[in-house]
Amino acid sequence: MARTSDPTGARLEQTPRPWDHELPAHGGAGATGGRRASMACLGRTGQWGNSLMAYFALKAFSEVHGMAAEVPRWIGQDLFGWRDASVTGAHPTVLYDGISELCQDSHHPMVAASLAMDRERQLRPAGRRLVVVRDPDFFDRSMDLPATEVDLEGPYLLHTRHLSRHRDLLRRMVEPVLALRGCLEAGWSKLQSRGAVVIGVHIRRGDFDDKFSHQGFEFVAPMKWYRAWLDELWGRYERPVLFVASDSLPQVLPALARYDPITSRDLGVSLPAEFLRLDLPAAHLQRDAGFLPDWFMLTRCQALAISNSTFSFTAAMVNESASVFARPDPRANGLVPFDPWDSEPLLFLPTTRHLPLEVLRRLVMAQRGIGARATLSNVRRALRWYADVLLVRAIAARRYSGTAGLLREMLRPQFYLSACRRYDQAEPGPPTVSP
Repeated sequence: MARTSDPTGARLEQTPRPWDHELPAHGGAGATGGRRASMACLGRTGQWGNSLMAYFALKAFSEVHGMAAEVPRWIGQDLFGWRDASVTGAHPTVLYDGISELCQDSHHPMVAASLAMDRERQLRPAGRRLVVVRDPDFFDRSMDLPATEVDLEGPYLLHTRHLSRHRDLLRRMVEPVLALRGCLEAGWSKLQSRGAVVIGVHIRRGDFDDKFSHQGFEFVAPMKWYRAWLDELWGRYERPVLFVASDSLPQVLPALARYDPITSRDLGVSLPAEFLRLDLPAAHLQRDAGFLPDWFMLTRCQALAISNSTFSFTAAMVNESASVFARPDPRANGLVPFDPWDSEPLLFLPTTRHLPLEVLRRLVMAQRGIGARATLSNVRRALRWYADVLLVRAIAARRYSGTAGLLREMLRPQFYLSACRRYDQAEPGPPTVSP
């Protein structure tokens, strides 16, 4: 998740969002007419899995409300040939995501003030207004909207029951363009030839190792959870073959060696050169399609274990072959079954009311996932995360209460011990839209 949409990374800076600069200069508020739903932030707030989830939400919303979907330049157009209308301008009403679990303050000890209020102050000088969406039913059925031209802003990682009525449409859309289809299908044919049943596993480690579950979901699941799942599953099938997708193959493959794992590298999948240097705007976070072979193979596996990541969660959503889906759940201390079309895209670590205990629980989870080799690094990350929480609180306290208020706050034990602290309670929040 990029810092532009990272509730815990915000430092209360009233700077425009990167996509604000991309909106057509001639597209003034209310200038276009018609019923339009845009998503100017698409591809600018996260990488592939987040972008695809957000795009699914936009397509569902526009279909339900009879609106034309508008998108900026983004990677989905290159990979799947999607040709939605371009964003016509800065629509006057911004529908801000207050639905996704990622946007709920309770998951984020670093949230010390309303990010929606901060964004509203950014939009106001341009004559635009922000309305917070709290009810996911807006993606299920037609309801009254505050305007006929709206922009959806935020991750919109919806619980997939609100997208399930659109399942067939969304699955049909993810057919790679002809220039990609040949090499991907050839790779899949090679993988199929290795066994009778392909079991897929996605293990995200690289950035999760370093983040100390910064936003509450980037926990590293212990490898023994995946081995236990594979051991239980392996005997069910004749001639199973294991496909592994990971951003940390050197660390992951030895732990799964007894299953003789296969990777995209082993399949010799080579994308055309133009897909490895795509012409995308500077604010777009995913700069190439190097991830696509892994994601494509995961969409075809007959059994699939994912990480707590939208990358493999979206692969599970569009997978029409698998009858078994599993995901890591820290509450269950292992992998648990899930329905990709009736689940939250991300699971979050349980929270507490005490900040030092929150630090300790995250440290324990990091140790279990990464192992003893990272003890010193994990302790450093824990201390850095705790210091960042206090820094954000200090910035917010000074902003809303001045220097004297900051000094008073720093003398209170709650500043150091409470899991959540807010400093903007006296300010009225932005309006919300609900049935």
